[in-house]
Amino acid sequence: MDTKTLVVGQDVFLESGCYGCHGRVVKVTPSGVDVQTPELVGGLPSVDAKLIHFDNDGRSYATASPSSCDPEDKRPWTRDVNGTLECGPWYIVGLISKE
Repeated sequence: MDTKTLVVGQDVFLESGCYGCHGRVVKVTPSGVDVQTPELVGGLPSVDAKLIHFDNDGRSYATASPSSCDPEDKRPWTRDVNGTLECGPWYIVGLISKE
């Protein structure tokens, strides 16, 4: 998905292979967007809540390495846990309508 058409506040659907989740666009820049995944799931805090950075083509990319990651692993989606180990980076695949 071309992220140049997105605006702050839009809800988007994300996929990494057979995995899916949703998030909200919280920042738009000339080089892509930042998407926040839910902090609450079913009213409870989510351990998976995170800020994911996407390029203009809607592909997630790493911007920093958490200290717990294996420094020998060169795959950018694993260094920032910005995707799934099995299927790679997240992709923005569509908008979620608010009907």
